[in-house]
Amino acid sequence: SGGGGASRGGASPDPGTGLVDFSAHSSDSRGKFTVCNSVRFLPPLGTLVHGDAPPYEQLINFARAKSRDAMRCVMCGRPPAPQTEARPKASPKGPGAKAGSGALEKKAAAAKGSPLPPPQASAPEASGGGGAKSGGAKGQGSSGSRDRLKSTGPAGPDARFVVIPQQNKDVCRDCDKALWVHGETRTYFKWCKGCKRFRNIVAFSEKLDASKCNGCRERGRRSYLQRKGISGDEVGPGEGQDAAGAAAVVAPAPAANDIGGGLTFNMPDFEEPSAPATGGAPAAWAEPIGLDP
Repeated sequence: SGGGGASRGGASPDPGTGLVDFSAHSSDSRGKFTVCNSVRFLPPLGTLVHGDAPPYEQLINFARAKSRDAMRCVMCGRPPAPQTEARPKASPKGPGAKAGSGALEKKAAAAKGSPLPPPQASAPEASGGGGAKSGGAKGQGSSGSRDRLKSTGPAGPDARFVVIPQQNKDVCRDCDKALWVHGETRTYFKWCKGCKRFRNIVAFSEKLDASKCNGCRERGRRSYLQRKGISGDEVGPGEGQDAAGAAAVVAPAPAANDIGGGLTFNMPDFEEPSAPATGGAPAAWAEPIGLDP
């Protein structure tokens, strides 16, 4: 099989050989496919083919299906789990019964003066399973219907069925984590969930086991910083990916005459009048103010 496991693990070069272990995400298909095969180890980046990966049509091992019934992963060839339609619930009063007919019968009997018929217990209540009907049985029925509608299967390289996301261009969840090598060009590549296409592995040089390439991760980082109101120059590369790594914004201290956070008042300068040398009232107050008669 071409896909790898879904367990999370770091992909870092081996100090001795320089190989990068991708076994946590990718298995070795051992030449099973004629176009591309998944591998477990990545050679040093300096020895790899650089540049863009070949087009999508030249990298897939299986042609894309034209109908939903024939869908399969274009890399490993495994189909998604079959879907089973949930059966509609039957009416408890029969197929021809109308809603609210019981209430109408009671009103008609009360108008004629005849005694009302005793209430009839439902089948689970009659058998002593009333609690199960109101609680567990009802819950099991609804969850069972949802489970039948799910297209799920065991993950891993040996699983019979896979999960194929709608926007993955028919690449399953196992193969979009795996490391692939193109047999003709010897290009190592993997799927980028941001670009929605295969990218050369050198485009993931900052974090080889990431689900997005360097460019998509940088755009996501800047978008996060923009939402938080932080300039991209205030943080280095790799920061701002989550709330824990975001840089704090420190507001500048208000000025001395800054009142109310933005209202600035220009206070005039007042000179205190000086008192005369001989004593008594200040010079400004020495002349009395005359009053009109």
